[in-house]
Amino acid sequence: MFFLVGAQTYSHELGFYKKEGTCPGCGRTINLGIARYSAWLTVFFVPCIPLSIKYYKYCPDCGISAQITRKEAKSLLGQ
Repeated sequence: MFFLVGAQTYSHELGFYKKEGTCPGCGRTINLGIARYSAWLTVFFVPCIPLSIKYYKYCPDCGISAQITRKEAKSLLGQ
């Protein structure tokens, strides 16, 4: 008997800031986005166990991103 085990990363765009901010990369005034990246242990290509969950704020124009905490992500989306 054999098992097909691996890891897979999934991304999910959670939304955008309600207030405009300045991007540190390109300097444009824009609504920055919030995204969640999660790594999962997979068995037969089915995600079973979450290995890590990280939140990022990013500029949709230039693509620069910075990691933030879950609490910060929730507060920024709730503004």
